[in-house]
This record gives sequence, structure tokens and C-alpha cells, in this order.
Amino acid sequence: MSLESKLTELQISDWEIRVRGNPGLAYLNFGHCYFYHGDAEFADLTPRFASPHVNVIEKKDASRAYARIKTILRLLSGIRIVCGYREIMPLFDSITYKYNNSFRNQRAYKDIIPNDDLDIIIEEFQNPFDARVVSLINELESQSAYQKKKITFISQ
Repeated sequence: MSLESKLTELQISDWEIRVRGNPGLAYLNFGHCYFYHGDAEFADLTPRFASPHVNVIEKKDASRAYARIKTILRLLSGIRIVCGYREIMPLFDSITYKYNNSFRNQRAYKDIIPNDDLDIIIEEFQNPFDARVVSLINELESQSAYQKKKITFISQ
């Protein structure tokens, strides 16, 4: 089994958060997190933010997924601020769970407004990265076939 398929297999859920910003953000992929456009079918160009570290969290753990994705976004936003660029902020106080709607056989989205659990927020703030995902991404990056794209911060 390839490392890419192991990483895909670990990701049991599909979480995203909509962010304020230039649609040009959607072309950034950092490996541990990435930005992309919304649903092109509905002409939604709102930048979305996701991470494989969040996609390992089950749907029933929405509070943990929300705390983790916001923590990773804060880290990335802090790096941008230090580099002299604008901060990246969530567009709404919700996280979106994507799933397959078996009735219509198409992709469906559910916005979830999680409860703020201080214990989970502090726990995720200490280390928002899943150890299994970190290990697989590090292995992928060390392989010569995996070419990490050079990243430039896009000013807004």
C-alpha cells in the first residue's frame, strides 16, 4: 500500500472551514494544511481551509475538529503576520462537514456550530497535529517522488 493511500485511509471525515481572503489563497498547499475554492458547480469561490490532521476526527467530535482547524489556521495566520502579510480569519463561527448524500448520490454539506469546550480548546492548542498524519507526511516528503511545491505567501 502506498503512503498516499495510507494517508487517504486515515482521513475518515471531510472537514473544512470557510475563510476571509483573496480567492488566490485557494492555490496554497502546505502538505499539513491547504486552501481550495468552494463548490465550483455553484460558482462559490469562497476560499476554504482544510487539513488531514482534522480529517482524522469523526463527525461526532465536531468541537474537537473545530478547535483543531482553528488552531492550525491561527498558526498559519501568525506566520503570515510575522512575514508582513494580512491575517487569515474564519468567515463564520462554524465548521463544515462534507458527506455523500446517498439519496441524491451527490456531495452534501452540513455547517455545524460546535459547543466551546475549554478543555478541548486547550488540548488542541498545545498540539493540533495528529502523530500518524505527521509521520506519513514526513515519509512522503522524504521520498524523491514526492515533490513539495515551493510556497509563497500571497499578499491580499
